[in-house]
Amino acid sequence: MTDDDRISRRASLKGIAATGALIGGSALGVSSASAGEKKEKKDHGKDKKDHGKYKKGKKGKKKKDHGKEKDCKKEKKKERRRRKKAREVADQVAFNFECFDPETEYARFYLHHGKDTDLTFTVKVVETGATGEITVENTLASAETFWVHAPDGNATVKLYYKGYHIATAQSDPDDHCD
Repeated sequence: MTDDDRISRRASLKGIAATGALIGGSALGVSSASAGEKKEKKDHGKDKKDHGKYKKGKKGKKKKDHGKEKDCKKEKKKERRRRKKAREVADQVAFNFECFDPETEYARFYLHHGKDTDLTFTVKVVETGATGEITVENTLASAETFWVHAPDGNATVKLYYKGYHIATAQSDPDDHCD
């Protein structure tokens, strides 16, 4: 055997893979055919399933499925996009308690975001059940402060963006405003 008759290792492996694919493909074809024969025997001539193209109506008649599965998939995809956007906003939000005014029983909170756009957030005070919206405008600071009623100096404020909870801050009754 000379050097010219030798094949490379790569060519040899390709040949083995091609042979295996041919043998495996024919075996798969034979097993599929035999499985189909068995299914026909079990079905005794019954109709095969439509796999979502049609569905049965009230009286057992088949009627066209008008893409409800597609609509559901589209809604799930939209929901994933909304959730992703809320997570992106949450990653760029600074939300914390600043101080408590014991005379008025109000607590001040600070909200800042790093996005280059106006963002509107929903604020909910757990103790009082009060809700409201605050818009942080696109300015150099992109920050707002706001006051909430804090009975006895206690206020837990939850921050939401487009319905998704992104942050929580708790007031401290001992941290008085100047």
